[in-house]
Amino acid sequence: MATYGIAISLMLLLLSGFILEKYKMSKLRETKIVGGILHQKCTQCKKWLEATEEHFYFKNRGQNIIKASCKKCDRKNNKQYYIANKPKISNDHNMHRAQNKEKIKQQSKIYREGHKEKARTYQKEYRIQNKGKIKQYYLEYNKKNKERIEIQAKKYRLKNRKTRARYNIKYYKANKELLLKKSTVYAYENKGKIRKRKKKYHKRNKEKIKERTKNWYENNSVTVKEKHKEYRRSKAYFKTFSRQLTIAESPKDDGNGYMLVKCTYCGKYFYPTNMAVQGRVKSLLAKTNGEQRLYCSDGCKDACPIFNQQKWPKGFKPATSREVDPLIRQMCLERDDYTCQKCGKYIDEIEIHSHHIEGATQMPMLANDVDNTITLCKPCHKWVHKQPGCTYYDLRCKK
Repeated sequence: MATYGIAISLMLLLLSGFILEKYKMSKLRETKIVGGILHQKCTQCKKWLEATEEHFYFKNRGQNIIKASCKKCDRKNNKQYYIANKPKISNDHNMHRAQNKEKIKQQSKIYREGHKEKARTYQKEYRIQNKGKIKQYYLEYNKKNKERIEIQAKKYRLKNRKTRARYNIKYYKANKELLLKKSTVYAYENKGKIRKRKKKYHKRNKEKIKERTKNWYENNSVTVKEKHKEYRRSKAYFKTFSRQLTIAESPKDDGNGYMLVKCTYCGKYFYPTNMAVQGRVKSLLAKTNGEQRLYCSDGCKDACPIFNQQKWPKGFKPATSREVDPLIRQMCLERDDYTCQKCGKYIDEIEIHSHHIEGATQMPMLANDVDNTITLCKPCHKWVHKQPGCTYYDLRCKK
């Protein structure tokens, strides 16, 4: 056992000698070995730490000469020195950069090519950890150097117009869907900010905007007219017009953003044009004469007793009107699938009416009963009213 203890003590002495030679410790520094690991006392904070690169800096990495103070104390000293000698250090740096521009560029290129992934990961981690600091720094910097930044930006834009345009086109094509989603989300979340910015910009640049618009319309008058025509004939969007219409039109979304509207005559849902919907909205706001109601076809327009009329339905005087109620008519046409029950023709082929089986004047109780109505096309409807006992003369209102 004694021999074994002597062997261990000799081994520890050898290890301590090897470590001291490796790190070349001076006699002034306090060191000790704990569990076969060399520990050193910091000269400033006076803490015992492992003599490794985690806790201490090395003066020359080739020779492995360790510093007397720990890393934390060195950083504090460096900060204090930098604050005290800031202008001198900045001047030295600028002088060095001016003298060795090409060398620095070559070195930076070589480093970036060799450490691309490492640099990206480090940048991402740093940005996530120091978001608040970065924002504050940029705000302060922009306030101090506002004029300088604007001048630099203008110069850069003038020099690199073509390259920027090409890059923007490529980027937009590659990330079109993503950019649209981001823009819609940002516009929805920051409506108030966007409005305020627009108002400020318009107040400052009223004359410029007028000149630009005039010049643009003069140069692109043909394209503008064509686009206006296309817009008027195109389908109306649900978001733009749904809140401006009434229950009579009962607008609904088709699932793709377009608007479906009920026909005032037949009650069938269809896609209205932007021009038709705009006219209807203007009439509701009392900006135009007439009601400007919405119809699915010209046949429904001609058949509707309200269309282009002011006092009473077409072809009738006030006391002799036997037209079916609009809601009953729509229910009747929907029940019979918008087809004539005599000849079997569809609404897209021919004009369709709703006919009272029992006369409205003879049987007023059944005038608003759906079961007392039947869908007929215009020629069949005329033929029915030529039959004996069902003529307009027989069914007239007698006083």
